Amino acid sequence: MVYIPAGSFLMGSKPSPDAGLLESGIDEAPQQKIFLKGFYIDQYEATVAQYRQFVTATGHRPPSMWGEDYRRPEDNHPVIDLAWADADAYCRWAGGRMAPPAARGKAPRGAQGR
Repeated sequence: MVYIPAGSFLMGSKPSPDAGLLESGIDEAPQQKIFLKGFYIDQYEATVAQYRQFVTATGHRPPSMWGEDYRRPEDNHPVIDLAWADADAYCRWAGGRMAPPAARGKAPRGAQGR
């Protein structure tokens, strides 16, 4: 885990001059300055191997991308295309919790607060 120090950062997207769409193309709230206390977060994303271990241990359904028609990603790749509830279930099983959206927004920025 890594420590992300307390500080402010800009969360959300700026409106685009074209038809009022957001730059990201995602329906986010208007960009705003957010302050967070310091927190710890996993340094690396959960891997396919880690998530497979969770599925095997709990009987949780695997991601749909692991179906017969999809070439399974390598074990050391990050797990992708999970529903929030599936990611939350994995985090709880692994002894953690899902980071709130603001923490997931600040963590990649580290101490810079951009």
